Amino acid sequence: MRTTLFTTLLLLLSVVSLGQADWSRKDRKAFADADFAFYQGDYGYAESVFVSLFAKDSTYAPLNFEYGVVLLNKGEKQRALHLLKSACDAELKEAYFHYGNALHRVHEFDQAVEWYDRYLVSGDDKIDLLEVQRHIRISLRAKRALEHPVDVAISNLGPAVNTSNKEYVPLVTPDNETLYFTSRRAGSTAQLKDPNGEFFEDIYSSVATEEGWSEVQNVGQPVNSETHDATVSISGDGNTMIIYRTNANLTGGDLYITQYKKGAWSTPKKLPSTINSDYQEASATLSPDKNTLYFSSNRPGGYGGKDLYRVRMLPNGQWSLPKNMGASINTAFDEDAPHMDIDGKTLYFASQGHATIGGYDLFRTKEIESDVWSTPENLGYPANTVDDDIFLSVDAGGRKGYFSSERPGGFGQQDLYQIEFIYRQQEQLVIKGETRAVNGLPLPGVITVIDENSKEVQGIYRSNTSTGKFILILHPMTEYKIVLEVEGYKPVSDDLLFRFPESAMEQEQTLAPYMFQRQ
Repeated sequence: MRTTLFTTLLLLLSVVSLGQADWSRKDRKAFADADFAFYQGDYGYAESVFVSLFAKDSTYAPLNFEYGVVLLNKGEKQRALHLLKSACDAELKEAYFHYGNALHRVHEFDQAVEWYDRYLVSGDDKIDLLEVQRHIRISLRAKRALEHPVDVAISNLGPAVNTSNKEYVPLVTPDNETLYFTSRRAGSTAQLKDPNGEFFEDIYSSVATEEGWSEVQNVGQPVNSETHDATVSISGDGNTMIIYRTNANLTGGDLYITQYKKGAWSTPKKLPSTINSDYQEASATLSPDKNTLYFSSNRPGGYGGKDLYRVRMLPNGQWSLPKNMGASINTAFDEDAPHMDIDGKTLYFASQGHATIGGYDLFRTKEIESDVWSTPENLGYPANTVDDDIFLSVDAGGRKGYFSSERPGGFGQQDLYQIEFIYRQQEQLVIKGETRAVNGLPLPGVITVIDENSKEVQGIYRSNTSTGKFILILHPMTEYKIVLEVEGYKPVSDDLLFRFPESAMEQEQTLAPYMFQRQ
């Protein structure tokens, strides 16, 4: 008890000696508390104190340093640059590193490296030198990436969807007609705010129209509750959605699953303890056949931070024990937001630890053989920026996707964006079809696509249980045989061959409905 009291007195005395003349004893105590909160990562509380103290004295270097870091974390880059430079001018060495980070965030990569180097020789030891060297590599990598952009087109989804609040985790149904996403806007189910003053997360939807996305609607109960509810992933047939929901006291959260039946989403059901744990599982994706689930978790035993895991559906209908996806996917930093492509082999995810250019970057990997994955490929600039780019979901065909990002020109904080992979436009065709009974009623079917030359199965697809619609991803100038099967009906087969498309209109084609007769 005496030791604790003595330490507290020393802390207060040191703050008094450093504090400015026009600060009261109460101000100095407030800064000591905010300083402690800052180094604990509680930027919300720290900022509430810094604002009032900065109004009284804008020259105090430790305040400028910590307030600058908080503003940079909020995305207020120009204000952060000014304050951090002021702290550097006062020779507050810890500020050198963070000023370098701020310069990186405004694309001043050469200057960023210069200030990282200054920190390395400053003698300060508050930041691990290996971490500083990692940031130098990130700045050099970002400079190269911006000099060699990839052929993609990025567009903001616009004011009908985005607000000055946060929007993230966009999910689009396979027919590209309905968008689900998470937002922290006014109008949430309970109209409540969290301790940081932000509205609780709710799930919203929008419908595609000729003019763009329609006015957003709150999905409502039973999907949304009075606390946090967030989109996670939607299945390839559009009938199953995984969501994230916090517990009542907001100390943790779990993954839930809901089914779309008779025009409405069912009451979400918590996934079992093989997937949910006492730690954080907030992102997941289902394979097209729904027999494999990939998810992120910060549970012990991983490579560090959040790792990606997978579970498989067992013959008894239960999920297997989770398996870490290994060192080719996971790093000592965070891996999150997995999304499985319709081919069941290509996995998109976000990482802070692979060859990034800053924050979370979007990556792609492919399963070479069972549980063996290729080296993750960075999707490049401008898909990735120096800030967080995360929660990518790709449409059937891999030519267009939706993701969350905070970049210049947005409406504030994280916005939803569309990405078009221009360089893939001639590589794959999107073929739409339907499985129906002879009386016209839609049927749920299984479509097996076989490459006629190699005689290998190219993919297994499923039609929507409500509409009978399906989507195939095929390469032009390749002969295919497709076998369509519906339980209780005679199977149907067809031969397909498509030439290279001469226009964008031909990159997406529709087959005549396949009609089934009972056996």
